[in-house]
Amino acid sequence: MPTERDEEQASVDEALERETHHEKTRDAAHEQGEIQKQTREHDLDG
Repeated sequence: MPTERDEEQASVDEALERETHHEKTRDAAHEQGEIQKQTREHDLDG
């Protein structure tokens, strides 16, 4: 049976996983924005 400490650690681990996922999502969105910007600047979109 999980102890209170186990539950606290699981909560911390879950929060860290969510933060990592958020950072990766944010970084990917930023990278996509940079790609779109470069595409527009070099008239490669049409």
